Amino acid sequence: MKAGIPVVGGGADNACGAVGSGVVRAGRGMVSLGSSGVVLAHLQQPKLVTEGTVHMFNSCVPNEFYMMGVMLAAGLSLSWLRNQLGREEYSYDRMTELASAVKPGSRGLIFLPYLTGERTPHGDANARGCFVGLSSTHGRPEMIRAVLEGVAFGLCDSVELLRSAGWNGTSLRALGGGARSPLWKEIIASATGLVLEEINIDEGPALGAAIPAGVGAGLYGDVAEASDSIIKVVGQVEPNPQWQKLYGDLYKVFKKLYPALKEPFQDLAQFA
Repeated sequence: MKAGIPVVGGGADNACGAVGSGVVRAGRGMVSLGSSGVVLAHLQQPKLVTEGTVHMFNSCVPNEFYMMGVMLAAGLSLSWLRNQLGREEYSYDRMTELASAVKPGSRGLIFLPYLTGERTPHGDANARGCFVGLSSTHGRPEMIRAVLEGVAFGLCDSVELLRSAGWNGTSLRALGGGARSPLWKEIIASATGLVLEEINIDEGPALGAAIPAGVGAGLYGDVAEASDSIIKVVGQVEPNPQWQKLYGDLYKVFKKLYPALKEPFQDLAQFA
């Protein structure tokens, strides 16, 4: 490189994703719905959380931090189900259309989204996905909605752990392919009780890597200032009050299932 070219330290994928979504100030958070699912919150002070598998790292904002929970199969769960139903016949739009015709709660069907084990909150490579409550009256639409809701409940686990670290946010900025679904965003907002904010960019981590470079090159004063000048909230999805209580009750059932199945999961691992 030519002499005089600035070299700026960057960040890891989720650290840059936070910057690229404007999660650079205390109280802000984001949810990313890709193959995996991430719930991340910006914190001014680190805090050790001893229950549940969560991650605490240095933020790209100097001397501040972010904590995140990661579920391994968010969008992957929906993609898996699509493969079983038939990818050519069942587009994602078709799947969410079918799911939208089903009442919240999927008529008593719950999906555990542990298709490849789980990180947050269980830290268990042997955890497995399953439908619980399946009966002969359930069909494909209920199964699709149960997957959307099961992922939302898995994200609730991360939100609870972030709350235990002192995060007091009321909204999450939504990123990733799954965030293109209005139904899924409404389900997640209603399950978590948090407003999902839609922002004016979808580059996420790539933009978040460029912003510190801009600061290092002297184009901006600091990371938070630069992020706030570029990323804007352009819409939001509120929790559905009619769904929120129902999801609160179902989440209590969801939380009972992993402890009840942990030992059978370990037993089954030897046959995998």
